[in-house]
Amino acid sequence: MKFERHIEYKPNKQIWRILITDDENVVIEKRDTSDKQVYFDNFDLVSKEKIFTDLQLEEKFWIGIEKIYKGIIFFHKYSKPDMPGHKEVIAYSIKSKDILWRNEEYSYLFIYDNKVYCFKQQFEGRTFYTLNYKTGELIDDLGNNAERVNTIYDQSREEEKYNDYIFPETSQPENEKGAGIIKELKSNLEILDEVEYTVFRNVLFASYHSKVFDNSMVNKFTAIDSQNGKELLNLTLTPNTESFMTDSFFVYKDFLFLLKGKEELDIYKIK
Repeated sequence: MKFERHIEYKPNKQIWRILITDDENVVIEKRDTSDKQVYFDNFDLVSKEKIFTDLQLEEKFWIGIEKIYKGIIFFHKYSKPDMPGHKEVIAYSIKSKDILWRNEEYSYLFIYDNKVYCFKQQFEGRTFYTLNYKTGELIDDLGNNAERVNTIYDQSREEEKYNDYIFPETSQPENEKGAGIIKELKSNLEILDEVEYTVFRNVLFASYHSKVFDNSMVNKFTAIDSQNGKELLNLTLTPNTESFMTDSFFVYKDFLFLLKGKEELDIYKIK
């Protein structure tokens, strides 16, 4: 296995979310917490072509992405600043680079079978609706039938495919050689907390923290062939950190995504 750096992404802002669309565009949410500004970038994963950069809507900070579905980004606002509740549905077309529709009455739940499931908060409970994902036009008034909506939601989750993704975990590897590699890492290095790892094509990918000084750690990534123990890649993700950097990598198809600190992303092509 070989690794070829494919994309080096340095937005000089904190990377909050990384989303990959059905047609393999990468959408990144980045935030400037000091100026309270949020921006969105989009580029083609394979060709590296930039689709848009520094996208902002009229709300500059209290906004986020619910879902990307068939080329449409569904944004939400927050019901109150610093509060987790979501409100409104804003549908933005990646292709035409404009807002297709918005609904200020409803809040987003999920998308299934070309319908946006949403709700309106009433004095007692919620009323549920479905909207056309392209136009925002009302399709169904589901009343307060939460049981029916939950059943459809469960069905949508079952049919949602994440087969192209591999995310790290911290439990003990079932693979005996993989477990041996992690044990050896822990014995040779002063590793703090858990090792995040996954196995891909018989190669163990691992992210770990080791002690540098009394109040400082380094976050490193390694790729080790589980058959012969050969180290194929060794990178420093965060050279000096006082907190644990979790979820610092994942695999999508033949691409390795590596977060370096909070403001850099390297994408490697796996060959």
